[in-house]
This record gives sequence, C-alpha cells and structure tokens, in this order.
Amino acid sequence: MPEKITDGKVDKSYAVDVGGHAGGSEEFYLHLVQEDEENYLEDLVDDDNFEDSGDVQYPHDLLLKRLFLDPEFFKDFLEVSVGEGFADELVAGSFAEMKTDFIGKDLQNFYSDIICSARVGDSEYQFAFLIEHKSYPDKQVTFQILNYLQKLLEKSWSKKKFIQPVLAFLVYHGEGQSKLIDFDAEYSHLPEEIKPDLFGVRIREVNIAELDPEAISGNLLYISYLLVSTNRAKDKREHIGFILKQMSDIGDLKLQRFVENNIETIFYYLLNVTDLPFEEIKMIISEYYYREVDKVKTTADQLREEGMETGERKALEEMAIKQLEGKFKITLSDELKQKIKQSSIEKLLVVMEQIFEIEDLEEVEKILS
Repeated sequence: MPEKITDGKVDKSYAVDVGGHAGGSEEFYLHLVQEDEENYLEDLVDDDNFEDSGDVQYPHDLLLKRLFLDPEFFKDFLEVSVGEGFADELVAGSFAEMKTDFIGKDLQNFYSDIICSARVGDSEYQFAFLIEHKSYPDKQVTFQILNYLQKLLEKSWSKKKFIQPVLAFLVYHGEGQSKLIDFDAEYSHLPEEIKPDLFGVRIREVNIAELDPEAISGNLLYISYLLVSTNRAKDKREHIGFILKQMSDIGDLKLQRFVENNIETIFYYLLNVTDLPFEEIKMIISEYYYREVDKVKTTADQLREEGMETGERKALEEMAIKQLEGKFKITLSDELKQKIKQSSIEKLLVVMEQIFEIEDLEEVEKILS
C-alpha cells in the first residue's frame, strides 16, 4: 500500500468523502501513522536559509525534465493537475518538446522550464504546456512564469498570427509554501466592479510532496513523489534504501514498466542528489536491483554522455565544490572556488573521478592548474 512521506514517519493517508452541501461533497484525511522499522523514513531537513542563485537546480531539473518528456508520465501528470477527462483527450503521437530558442540568451541560464506541446481533442491548434519546478520557496517564481508566458504568446503571434493556448504549471517539492501568487486572493478585498479589469492568470500548482500516495498509487507521479524527498533526508543511505524498496515492491504493471524503462535516470538522480560515495550507493542499489546494478555509472561518465550543456557545467562545478567540502569537512576558500569555476570541463571531471583518492587540497590545485 502506498505510504505518505512525512517528517520522519510513514503516514498512510486516506481521503474520506463524508458528503456535504447539496451538489457537493467534503473530504477529510485519516492519517494512520506507523513507526516500525519496516516502514522507516528519515526526518526531512527544513532549510529556511536556502537562497535562489538563479542557476539550474541540478539534479532535480534533469530528473523532472526526463520524466515530463515521457508522454505517459505527462498524461498522468495532467490527470492529477487538470483532470482525467482532459488528459484522455490528448491526441496520441502529438506530444513533443518545444524549442526554447526564442528565450533570450540572457535568460536561458536562469530558466529551467519544460515546454511541450500536444493536440487536445478536436482543437485546431497545438496546446503549449509550460512547467516550472522549484525545490525551495521562491518569491520570483510567479514572474518567471509570466515572463515565459509572454514570450510564448509573442512567438505564436509573430510566427503564426494566433494566440496559442498555454497552460502553466508550477511543480513544487520544497519545504513550506512555494510563494506562488494567487491573484484572486490578492484582489479579493477590491470592489467587484473592477475585478474583471485587473490582471490575472491561473498557474496551476502541483506540490509533489503533498500528493496522497493512495490516490496516485497507479499514477506515474508516484515515482517522482518517492524520489524528490531524497535531498531533504537527514540519513540519505536509509532513505534511499526505503525508496528503492518501495519501487521494487510496486505491483502496478504500468509503474513497473516505467521504472524499468527509466532505471538509469533514477539511478543517475540518486547518484547525484547526495554526496554519498559511489560504491556505497551502488551497494544500496544492489540490495533491491542486483540485476540492474551494472547500469550504475560514475558521475563523470554520465556527465560526459550528457554532453555538458551550460546548466550541467554549472552543476558539475557545484558538485565538485560540495564533494570536496564534504570530504575535507571545510568550506573551500573563495580562491579555490574561483579556480574550480574557471577550470576546463576535462579537469573538473578528473577531480570528480579521483574524489575518493585525493588526499589534500594541494592535489586538487595541481589537477586544476
């Protein structure tokens, strides 16, 4: 049975329909908490001091982009975020990723959105779907999405002389509230006569961490629900073991196939979301996926395969700094951080490959020189 991830416990939640007013219904949740070893889940860290650097938040971006660009995952996402009827209207074979070359170069490193398109029902036009994700509260997220929306609409008007229908989503999996602006709430105190004249747009928010696992037990979002909690766990080793056990025990055939088809992406995410040694993570994986463990590759190998795009280059810099600080239990000097950021990709990869053999920071400086 799917289990809800909470602060240090496994919480089995059940939505109960108790009826309500005429023509409607009300729901409340029963939370059945178990704390035995079989249902272990480590406490999550509440990081209120996280600041947005403006860079792509790798590896979450990479994981979610790969998942969302799977047509089956995207359809299941629409079932949760919009409704089953709308998702069923997606025209088979029409789903595709949209190019973002219309975004100015000054903004391309800042945005991590996924933009895709698909035909819906008998509509003459392709719908566009803009998906922004955040792993931390961000006061600017509403304006980032609005800026992107503007550029999408400008593009459709200038190229094809029509306003493309665009649905915007915020996928959130951080602590606390996302800071997404609710325009209806902001304007609720104003006179009704002027509300139609005020700017407003609906951005649908999906908080992955707050999804009811029982309700999505047959939905592919259940996989993302399990994975995105990893970076907030205090004891990542036990937490990863818990998640892998949950995935290996999945009985739903659709979810099983999805895990099998995306197992390397899942391993890649688990390798990069923690600073645990490669061999340790490989050992954890082998407990539940011993036949697939040979698919686990080093961070350096995978980054080479990915082609080292701009966002991933920055991610490698951040990862090298994080690994070195974790290894030596210090904060790197500004000078060494700058040297890392100015180094070639090849040298950074050497640092990552030799991270467990490097004995001191002088060795690091020699590699980077």
